[in-house]
Amino acid sequence: MKLRIKGNSLRLRLTKTEVSSLVSGNTIRESTIVSPFFSFSYSIKTWNMLVTGVHWDENQLVISVPETTTSIWASSDEEGMKDTLDNGTAEPLSVLVEKDFTCLKGSKGESDSDNFPRALH
Repeated sequence: MKLRIKGNSLRLRLTKTEVSSLVSGNTIRESTIVSPFFSFSYSIKTWNMLVTGVHWDENQLVISVPETTTSIWASSDEEGMKDTLDNGTAEPLSVLVEKDFTCLKGSKGESDSDNFPRALH
């Protein structure tokens, strides 16, 4: 799983295995070790609600996506699921969860064998 944070937006990209695991009810977790004293962790899970949720819990960023929406998205040709959350500020939080597609050009040191095939037009 890849996470991109820019301004008030979160964008997650999941491989085929991660999407399948998420639909099965598993939580997907990642961590980046910043120093011996700190790591940044984030996770995504499904929940039985109609909207996406984001919160900070036990030193990690947790993104919760609706079970039904996730299941429909996973079995469709849709690239992503997007939601905008009212966070009590003038700038709401945008959350985008996408399928991770194969690269147009190979990336050094990074395999995309578990990514979704890119549609040819």
